[in-house]
Amino acid sequence: MKAFNYALNESFQLCFKSSKIMTITYLFIKLLITCLPSLQIIYLSNLITIIENSTGRIDSSFRLNLFLLVMVIMLTWISKSSQLLILECLKIKIKEKMAPLLTKKRTHLCLESLEDEKTNEMIHRVSSEIEVNICNTFESTFGLMLFVVQIFFILLILMKQVWWISILILIISLPLIPITINNSRNKYEQDMKVTKVRRQYEYLSECITNKRDALERELFNTNQSLCNQWVEKYTTARIIKNDNEKKWYKKVQSASFVTQVFFLLIIIILAIYTREGYLSMGIFIAFLPTSFDLVLIASWDLHDYINKAVIGKEYFSEYKIFMGLKEYNNQGKITVDSIEEIEFCRVSFKYPNSDREVISNFSYIFKNKCNYFLIGLNGAGKSTLVKLVLGFYQPNQGSILINGINLNKINLDCVYENSSVMFQDFVKFNLTAKASLGLGNHGIDYGFVDEIYDDSFLKEALKSEKPIGKEYSDGIGLSGGEWQKVSIYRIINKRCNFKVFDEPTAFIDPIEESKFMKSMKLSCSLGIFITHRLSLIDALDQVLVISEGNLIEYGTKEQLLKNDSYFKKLYKTQGSWYQ
Repeated sequence: MKAFNYALNESFQLCFKSSKIMTITYLFIKLLITCLPSLQIIYLSNLITIIENSTGRIDSSFRLNLFLLVMVIMLTWISKSSQLLILECLKIKIKEKMAPLLTKKRTHLCLESLEDEKTNEMIHRVSSEIEVNICNTFESTFGLMLFVVQIFFILLILMKQVWWISILILIISLPLIPITINNSRNKYEQDMKVTKVRRQYEYLSECITNKRDALERELFNTNQSLCNQWVEKYTTARIIKNDNEKKWYKKVQSASFVTQVFFLLIIIILAIYTREGYLSMGIFIAFLPTSFDLVLIASWDLHDYINKAVIGKEYFSEYKIFMGLKEYNNQGKITVDSIEEIEFCRVSFKYPNSDREVISNFSYIFKNKCNYFLIGLNGAGKSTLVKLVLGFYQPNQGSILINGINLNKINLDCVYENSSVMFQDFVKFNLTAKASLGLGNHGIDYGFVDEIYDDSFLKEALKSEKPIGKEYSDGIGLSGGEWQKVSIYRIINKRCNFKVFDEPTAFIDPIEESKFMKSMKLSCSLGIFITHRLSLIDALDQVLVISEGNLIEYGTKEQLLKNDSYFKKLYKTQGSWYQ
């Protein structure tokens, strides 16, 4: 019951915050629609009774009841049409309000929150059609409450005439609610199974249709293979969804048939009571059209309300978990103006849902006015060290100090402001060169461009107002090396002393590589360079060799080559390629 109350309160608050006027208007119309059937019974019953007792003259009471009946019928038609329009407008307002909030929440989630597959699927469900889920929950929960009120008013009218019929309707109708709730809960659980498969076929659809992968699709002739996989996943999801819908439909249809038979018996009993004089003809005739509406509501609308309410309960349960997911903690009170020293103190770390230690008992001090070369096999933990420095993950053991201060006590916004990192899987922003290079409100220092990275490609790109990349029809197509140069300059352009480059020269030629090393040393005083290309080592001060998360060797190039070190074996192996 608490979950239903939470879903009701949360959906109402979100609707109310999105648009107070539309929410209040919708509630008023729903309340009006709830009361109108009872008023229709009363006015129609009075009208028939007046006609039965009429002496041939049309008196004021007849005119009044006829006028009120016509007004009730008109209001019913107008209200039902208006509520649909207002509900759609409310969905638009909710999307305008909630989409940015959910996007902001997702962008601030800790990487730990994204490691678990089930959590990812839950995030996907919560973020999909947020306005539909909120409106459906709001509509169904209030619809159920008002449906009960509507039934109560009608039963109250009948109770004055035949009291036991009202009791009988309640006794037989009440079991339908838990049965419908159970059916709806089973339906939602089955729908959850579709989420994983849906994400898979949506990803395959992106692979098949995007322009970025078109060349590789043609080269490796993967179109048919990808299409076959998409059809398989899509068919699986469709079968699960269709089977689920069929089962739910059959159960609803069975309950609907029982409801219709039950109301038919009620009408027959009321007809007999009317003939015997226990029930007025006016009440009986007035009740007939309303009873047919009740049959429709009890047969389908009630099931739909309950189904949406149960789905809403489950949705808001996940919504509550989603909003409580851990975010990056930027709330440290201590600020730093620059990063002069980074110290790892016996740091150990393993990724969530993994038993393998990626970093094991790592200790080292990175100092200012020194550039470091990190080398090791794939998966050794080099990139993970950077993620730990930036606070993306928390160490399982040990601590990280920046300028002698524990990272947990430092406001991470200061860390981000005073650092610049190029990851090996850098993002290709299809924006103008100016917008792409000046991301983060840092702007572009054109003098800095000339001073440290004199490049004709970049200068020409900065003059153009066209977007780079082929996502847009007028976009400037870039090669892999040109994309990498854009990413390199974005990092170098940021005026801060601490910078990290993870495989930055994988796609550029040796001449550009030489330019890069020069510009990197000029743009930062504390640099970490991660690569497998040992030809760049002469431009750096210290070498750290990492294996399975352990720091196994460190020193200058000359020091490590003097010993029978692991680095020496790597160096000779690569050197033999150029002999």
